[in-house]
Amino acid sequence: MNITFLIGGAAVLASVMVVPTTAFAAAPSAQAPSVTAPKVLPGVPSIIGVSRGGDGAAAVSVAPASTGSVTSTIRVTASPSGKGCTVAVPAASGCTVTGLTNGTNYTFTAVANGPSGASAPSAASESLTVGRRPFRVTKVTAAATDTGEANLTWVAGANGGLPITSFRVTGTGGLNCTAAGDATSCRFTGLTPGAKYQWSVVAVNAAGVSDAAVSNTVTGKVVPGVPAILGARRGGDGAATVSVAAAAQTTSATTSIRVIASPSGKSCKVVVPGPGECTVTGLTNGTSYTFTAVASGLNTTSAPSGASAPLTVGRKPFKVTKIAATAGVGGGATLTWAAGANGGLPITGYQVTGTGGQNCTTGADVTSCTFTGLTPGAKYQWSVAAVNEAGVSDASLSNNMTAISARKPDVPTVTNVVRAGDGKVRVTVAPGNANGAPITSIVVRTDALREDGNFTRMATVTCKVTPPGTECVITGLKAGGFYKFLAEAANSAGTSPLSAPTQAFQAG
Repeated sequence: MNITFLIGGAAVLASVMVVPTTAFAAAPSAQAPSVTAPKVLPGVPSIIGVSRGGDGAAAVSVAPASTGSVTSTIRVTASPSGKGCTVAVPAASGCTVTGLTNGTNYTFTAVANGPSGASAPSAASESLTVGRRPFRVTKVTAAATDTGEANLTWVAGANGGLPITSFRVTGTGGLNCTAAGDATSCRFTGLTPGAKYQWSVVAVNAAGVSDAAVSNTVTGKVVPGVPAILGARRGGDGAATVSVAAAAQTTSATTSIRVIASPSGKSCKVVVPGPGECTVTGLTNGTSYTFTAVASGLNTTSAPSGASAPLTVGRKPFKVTKIAATAGVGGGATLTWAAGANGGLPITGYQVTGTGGQNCTTGADVTSCTFTGLTPGAKYQWSVAAVNEAGVSDASLSNNMTAISARKPDVPTVTNVVRAGDGKVRVTVAPGNANGAPITSIVVRTDALREDGNFTRMATVTCKVTPPGTECVITGLKAGGFYKFLAEAANSAGTSPLSAPTQAFQAG
């Protein structure tokens, strides 16, 4: 029969042969019973530690017992699953159990094996959840905002059987972040406009760090604020000059401002910093325009500004033509001209400048000036310029003109004769042309009918009209007598001839 003994902490299996007592009695001279030497088994090994050994694997460290028979191998077995691995003693101190399921909790036991047999199993190890480092994240996407910021998003990969505890994000220029295990984004601020940025993302769990996934490259940007249009004015032929100002920003992102005309879409650009105005050319004179402004940064633009007040584009008028100076008697002159094109804006008047201060200013619809008091024999010349809201035209010069002296007046006319009482008549006269010198008087003379049927001049029967008057009364006539009346005008140059006599008039 077999009997197990415990000797020195080691289990010993011995075989004992049992002989019946009757046999001894019948043969008192027989040999004593034989006993087989006890078998010593390997001591129970110890599991020193367990750790994850990679994808679906666990690394188990063991130590053979210091008692018992020789241990040549130790078999490690996982529970559940029964998967195992063998440690060669003393060459190795542990082995890796593979084929396990990530995310599953396992315990491990060990059994020592030697020439004499196998030990009892060890106590179970502490529990270990098997797993690997996370798989790489996917869809890592960076997007720059309009305010110098960037949003980074990603999609978590498989966790390798162990919960992801965090994500580590490393970016250009030290723009890093650490996100919680359930997060899928980071936000970064303070990007430099125009600078390039890129990020890498790794997932972390208890087994380690995933391979890195790299984002797209983005450029930092700050959208400029909306600029302001300060004013618009005419800038010449088919042009407008527009003043602008960039928006005030903590981080200035405006590098230029483009001014756009409506209608037409013509534009000009202001570089910032620099002069705050530019001139839009190629516009149509006489057309009303409004202007908007858009600010540009390193890689983006602002919204457009509000429209300016309307501005009718135009240039200064073109030169007048057909300018002519004509002398009048007595130091007078008349200047005439024809208007040129108005440059797209209504002509508001004309400026006339002449020799010796002989100047005049006219309204928009007047194309002539009259001058008096010129010196007979002196030469005169005039320049004429048209005026509109855009400015003053180039001047046009008249011919050189020589002033003419005054002449004695033209012959006046007796226009009416009526009785004015006993031996009196009232005579009405009309002056002729003064011919350059004011008429100072008009004298009415009288011819009386004689008995022979002829008329003779009455030297003392006269009356005098002083302009601007037009009438005078002749007295001393004979009631019932017939008379004719004549008139002559005088100025500083002399006296005109007598007018033709009137029809015979009978005094009362």
